[in-house]
Amino acid sequence: MSGASERILSTSRALVLVDPADIPAVAEPHGLRISPVVSRPGVCTSGISGGVLEVPPAWAARAHQHRDTDVIVVVTGGHALTLWGEELENETHQGPGQFVHIPAPIPHAVVNLSPDTPIYAMEFRADSDFSRDMHLLPHLQDRVNARVQAIH
Repeated sequence: MSGASERILSTSRALVLVDPADIPAVAEPHGLRISPVVSRPGVCTSGISGGVLEVPPAWAARAHQHRDTDVIVVVTGGHALTLWGEELENETHQGPGQFVHIPAPIPHAVVNLSPDTPIYAMEFRADSDFSRDMHLLPHLQDRVNARVQAIH
C-alpha cells in the first residue's frame, strides 16, 4: 500500500494518514534504524511521536535511556528481549501483538534473540522530536554484549 500517505483537512486541524513505506529510515543514536512516521518535522504533533523499526537478526541496540520520555513498543513480528533496569539486570520477552511500556528514565536495550529473523515493531514516544530525549549509556554496554554472547 505504498504511496497511501495523505492529509485530510478539517476547518481547524488535519488528520494525517501516513504510509510507513513513504518514510525513509534514519539511524538512531542507539544503533537502530527507524522510520519516524509521526514526528516533527515529518508530521506535526504535540508531544508524541511514532515510528516503525526493524531489528536485524542476532543484533542488540546500544544501552540507552529516555530521561523525560515514556516509550511504548508494540512488537508486530519476531521475538524481542528487552534488558532493563539500573544495571540492565531485568529481562522482558515480547512477541507479536505484545506491548511493552518503558517509563522514563529506565535504562534499556533491545536484543534480537533470533539468528535469522528480524524483529518488526512500532514505537511510540512522548517526545514530538522522536530522538531528542535519547541518551546513550556506554557504561552499561558490556552488560548488553555479555548477554548477547550468552544467547548466541
